[in-house]
Amino acid sequence: MAKDPVPVLGVVCGLDREAAWFPTGSGETRVAVLVGGMGHRRAAAAARSLAARGVRGLVSWGSAAALDPALAPGDLLLPEGVITARRGSLPAHTEWRTSLAEALAGRIGTVEAPLAEAPAVLATPEEKRSLREATGAAAADMETAAVAEVAGRAGLPWVALRAVADTAEDSLPAAVLSNLTTDGAVDAGAILRSAGLSPRVFLSLLGLGRSHARAGKTLRRAARAAGPLLRLPAALAPSPEVP
Repeated sequence: MAKDPVPVLGVVCGLDREAAWFPTGSGETRVAVLVGGMGHRRAAAAARSLAARGVRGLVSWGSAAALDPALAPGDLLLPEGVITARRGSLPAHTEWRTSLAEALAGRIGTVEAPLAEAPAVLATPEEKRSLREATGAAAADMETAAVAEVAGRAGLPWVALRAVADTAEDSLPAAVLSNLTTDGAVDAGAILRSAGLSPRVFLSLLGLGRSHARAGKTLRRAARAAGPLLRLPAALAPSPEVP
């Protein structure tokens, strides 16, 4: 029996909807997209699983919360590294990140300032301002630091491609916070039901939905511009004929 081909690229997402933003074509076997769930522990487990499968590079992929007030929904983040509470700053792979930036130049603008690791969902502008003051980062997510740490231990290159889904001044309604699941699923129906009939909350949810849609559109454009392996340097990736 023929063995399944070993994927070349491993992509870690926190949410199901973020995985859907990665446009893997039919028959594409060189990319493995894995939804680990939200947070450091789950993302680390997903990254370890991909590393054990023999991938040549890891990508942290999905949405991020803006910390810089200048960032808008849909802005693309290609950070030079991630700032963690435990291990300081962890740099992304320079050659790979440069190759990606060149592929996107003239098509999609990128923000290369570092990400920060968020220990939990950043629900208020005050929480975002506090993390920006502590780290100087442009945006934050809960998974990139885990991917970077696993990549470092496994001797793998890593990059992050994240798009802004909520601004530095956005708050997340209680209806969202109470219905987030750590396994990566988003129950939109439950969110709407728990929001009740408040016009203010409904409009807030509608705005957040539009912002997430902009983030997804940006990431799809970035993936198409960069190609299925996201410009993983040739020296790190075998040709498709190599098992």
